Amino acid sequence: MADHNINPSMADPPATERSVRFAVVFKTYTWDAFVQRQAERLQEATGSGDFYISVDETNGAIPDIPFSNVDRFTCADLIRSGLANRFDKGSLLWWNPDYAHYQFLAGHDDYDYYMFVEYDAVIRTPIADLIGQIAREQVDFVALPMRTPIAEWFWTPSHRQVYDIKEMRGSLNCVTVFSHRALCKMRARRVEMATDPKVRCWPIGEMFLPTEIERAGLSHRSLAEYGDVSAYDWFPPTLEEDLPLYTQATFMHPVLEPRRYVATMFKSKPFLIEFLLPWSKLHRRLARVPKREYLHLLPGEFYRRSLVAIATRWRKVGPSLKRRMRPQGAIGPAISNSGD
Repeated sequence: MADHNINPSMADPPATERSVRFAVVFKTYTWDAFVQRQAERLQEATGSGDFYISVDETNGAIPDIPFSNVDRFTCADLIRSGLANRFDKGSLLWWNPDYAHYQFLAGHDDYDYYMFVEYDAVIRTPIADLIGQIAREQVDFVALPMRTPIAEWFWTPSHRQVYDIKEMRGSLNCVTVFSHRALCKMRARRVEMATDPKVRCWPIGEMFLPTEIERAGLSHRSLAEYGDVSAYDWFPPTLEEDLPLYTQATFMHPVLEPRRYVATMFKSKPFLIEFLLPWSKLHRRLARVPKREYLHLLPGEFYRRSLVAIATRWRKVGPSLKRRMRPQGAIGPAISNSGD
């Protein structure tokens, strides 16, 4: 494995003075017809760059991926490479999606720039032109800054153990671009933190990357400076068949086929009443797909969410209700002193 703490030779001409070598990496953990269509879209946009599939096979091997450059790995491989087996929620790669970037770097450390794209993102611009512009501007990191103010972000309180709130940054990392030196520095920082006992909270990737990029003094830009991001966010998703309608969008996320689209709508935690009202926001969004995709799922989903709501409510009011129902003055079983 290459030593990623060593900078490229100073004898090499800067990327701005020669043809920029870049890799476009399509990240996935599964494979089906939709994922293949997404990969084909990204490959078509790659142009003069090298296109790769990076697939997480922690949950089992994924055969028959019809692309020539396929990098396969598991979470065990990541841990053996020196990355910490730490995460607060979800799973190792859900919390640390940047780990897959370092695995790719280990086997392909000869590029000037690396673009990483999640399987549910779409890029509709010539990527070679985009990377060329980033190289001319000598930018080290491109991602979309988080739209939520950092003080209001859900993950901010726990990360106060790692970063001062004044230096905290957040970004949506479904599409990211790194210079070689930026990717090397981020990997080195993750490995360094893995052995630091003072790191009590392991930082989530969406905070780690932009915060550490800035702390390292590396140049960074918003993805919005390189194209339209009006359809690029956490939610709501865009239905795959609606792609032609988004004529202005450059970067899109998440883009989903009907089955995944419906599942995402349910995961968005709609209010229970939305299941019952045909004019609710939930039903309006579900109406974008054929009824056969979701109508049979609504009763079961409503029932499941009802049970969750009841259990949640009971945990809040149950203890106080039990205290109120206890007879006044009764603090336990009666004790007889009669000697009987």
